[in-house]
Amino acid sequence: MITRRTFIALAIPTALTVSAIAGSGTASAHPSTPTARRSQAVRITSDALDMPAIVVGPVIDLTIRNDDSIARELAVSQVVPGTTLDQVIAAATAGIDPAPFDIADPGGVSFLGAGEQVRYQRQLQPGTYVFHAFTGSHPLSSADYQIVQVTSNGRHELPEAERTIRLGDSGIALPKLTAGTHRYSITNTGTTPHEVFIVGVRDPADLNRADEIGAWLEGGQVGPPPVPLHFPGSHQTIDPGVTVILTLDLHRATTYAFVDFQTGAMTTGTTR
Repeated sequence: MITRRTFIALAIPTALTVSAIAGSGTASAHPSTPTARRSQAVRITSDALDMPAIVVGPVIDLTIRNDDSIARELAVSQVVPGTTLDQVIAAATAGIDPAPFDIADPGGVSFLGAGEQVRYQRQLQPGTYVFHAFTGSHPLSSADYQIVQVTSNGRHELPEAERTIRLGDSGIALPKLTAGTHRYSITNTGTTPHEVFIVGVRDPADLNRADEIGAWLEGGQVGPPPVPLHFPGSHQTIDPGVTVILTLDLHRATTYAFVDFQTGAMTTGTTR
C-alpha cells in the first residue's frame, strides 16, 4: 500500500492537508483482452469506483469522471500478480507502508472536482495494478478499489500534446492558459520527483485565503468552500523524465494556481 503525501501548501504557509492512500488487490477474470484504441471510461461515485478490469496499455488512456459531490482522487500502484483485495484492505487498515505486495507507485490523478472529468494518458509497465478512488473523509471501502491488468497490446507512444507544463527542481514552467478543453503534457524535467496540484479561483486575491481553503479540504469538504473553487484534475508525484498527459477543461477568466508540494513552488496563470 502506498500512503500519499499530505497536501500542505498553496504557495504560502497553509493547511491543505488531505492525505490519500493507494492500495493493491486481486486480478479479475475477463473473457477477452480489449484492443480498442479509444479512451476507456472510469467513473467515481460517492460509494464506488467503476472501471474496466483490463486496461489497454502500455500507454493507458482513461477518461475519468467524478460523479461524487466532492473532489476525489484516483491513486495508482503496481502490485505483485495474485495480490488479493483482502490483502489490500488489511494493509490499508493496518497502515502498512509499503505493503509487501507493492512494486511501484506511479502516481495518479488527484483533486478532480465534483462533476468534472479528465482524460488521463501515460505509459505504464504491463502488469497488475490497483486503482483507488480516494477521499480523506470517506470510510475505507473495498468498493473504492479496483484491481486491473494493464496490457501491452495497445499504443506504445504518447500522443502529441497541445501544451506542456514542466515540473523542475526550481519551479513550474507554464504555457499560456486558454479557456476550454486542451491536452497538456506534464513533464518532470528535474532530478527529483515532483507533482502538480491545480486549483482555480475567479478572483486572484482568493489565493491569499489558502489557509481557509486548506481547512475546508482537511475537514472533508463539508458545506460550501470558503471561495468558489475549480479542481480540473491534478497529478500525484511523477519521477524524473516521466511525462503524463491530462486533457484539462479550464474555465474562462479564471486564475489557476499550480503547486508542487515537493518543493513548495507555485506559479499562476489566468485563462483568456
